[in-house]
Amino acid sequence: MANIKKNIAAAFFCPDPEVNMNNKVHSFPSAEEEEFAYLHQNDTDQALLTYVRAVAEQLGEIPKVKDVVGYYFIKKRLGPWPRVLEKAGLKQKSKRREEKEKKKQTLLKNQLRYRKKREERKNTKHLMKGIAKNELES
Repeated sequence: MANIKKNIAAAFFCPDPEVNMNNKVHSFPSAEEEEFAYLHQNDTDQALLTYVRAVAEQLGEIPKVKDVVGYYFIKKRLGPWPRVLEKAGLKQKSKRREEKEKKKQTLLKNQLRYRKKREERKNTKHLMKGIAKNELES
């Protein structure tokens, strides 16, 4: 059992499986959560998303946090619950989130373009120095 706790603690980034930072016993909200974490610690992200989709299909609606056994483990692996639902294809991204991601992509493209131009100017500058040097020598 101690080995199981060490594996699960590693999955949750707990430095010591018995004690966390506040000197409290590290535990999961339920035995089901702990068992889920142990059984699925080697699953891929896609396998976890498939599990979330299966829960949604079984419920007939988008699952809420309380509906999914293993929520804490899934959240640790895949991020906040709304992002998990988006990755699983169960929820559309909000307009605000889409705009934020689009703005971030535009910013990254502009940074890349700027770096490219700066590198070109730098290379041109070195090339011009080399030409001027050759003309002085001749």
